[in-house]
Amino acid sequence: MKRIKYLSFIFCVFLLSSCGNDAVVDNNQSSNIAGRWVWVESVGGFTGHDVMTPAKTGVTKSITFVSAAKCILTENGKIVQQANYIFGKYSDSDYLGVYGYLNINYSDTNRLASKYYVNSLSNAKLVLSDFGCDGYTHTYIKSY
Repeated sequence: MKRIKYLSFIFCVFLLSSCGNDAVVDNNQSSNIAGRWVWVESVGGFTGHDVMTPAKTGVTKSITFVSAAKCILTENGKIVQQANYIFGKYSDSDYLGVYGYLNINYSDTNRLASKYYVNSLSNAKLVLSDFGCDGYTHTYIKSY
């Protein structure tokens, strides 16, 4: 019995010591995320092969990061939500094979926050993946 307790204790110590804060918040305007991003495609879903585009859905979407913590979401040219966001980079560039994370916290209390992994971010392209199973990977291009 002592041996089981000891092994359980060692396992818990190992588990807790492996957790760390691998993220660095980066909500400054100099970040590449600032500006207007237009949705071009989402791939995923239950099968992992669903493909949605503006042409297939009849919906155009964009996210505009207007300040260090504010963004505007539009659909078909109309503002549907203004929200706060947190953009962070993982300090370990190989963390889950992603660049960072993006949390969009809606002011409307009836809607849960959207959480994404940032798969890639450049001056021209933003690729986000939903947290969780059966999610989608969303591709946006920067609009100048």
